[in-house]
Amino acid sequence: EEAKEEAKEEAAQKHARLASQSSLQTAMGRKSALVENAYAFALKQQEVMTRSAASGDELVSEEESVERVEQLLREEARADRQ
Repeated sequence: EEAKEEAKEEAAQKHARLASQSSLQTAMGRKSALVENAYAFALKQQEVMTRSAASGDELVSEEESVERVEQLLREEARADRQ
């Protein structure tokens, strides 16, 4: 009887560890995707700012570059949906 209780407790602990690991992996996966998207956005923003400087136009502010990148992403999303 005592052995059965120990086995049940051990199984419950193992299940809790697996659930915790799975939850952590899912959270890390989401975090990884967010970081990847943020990095891609930053690269596009840098490209917009660099292109502006290279073309001799007035320098683009960080705020304006964010707006331009958001516009580019909206246009890409529209093109992908079509």
